[in-house]
Amino acid sequence: VQVCEMMKPGTELIIGVKNDPQFGPCVLCGLGGIYVEVFKDTALGLAPLSDQEAMEMIDSLKSVKLLNGYRGQPALDKKAFADALVQISRFACEHTDKMAELDINPVFLYEEGLCAVDALYIKG
Repeated sequence: VQVCEMMKPGTELIIGVKNDPQFGPCVLCGLGGIYVEVFKDTALGLAPLSDQEAMEMIDSLKSVKLLNGYRGQPALDKKAFADALVQISRFACEHTDKMAELDINPVFLYEEGLCAVDALYIKG
């Protein structure tokens, strides 16, 4: 079943949430797709994230050079990715009693905007 039109390829990122019994919702971001397990380039934060905390998570990634534009490639929309992290973290806080985990992978990041391509929601 095709849900939407085929998306143009973008830089593959991941957004994840795990509802930890001690800390509450923990948010993960990093390189996604096939790269998440190969490079293990991720950052963690506690929800809810502020705009600044989300951007600091992104900027802490080793792969941030790819997002900033590298070797003639354009910079990507880090603000859109940070906004998504903030919104997902708020969603996680509002649904701590209903959600165990959320994995959005890959998220295609573009020069302008992003697109969540696949997601897995695990009820709590």
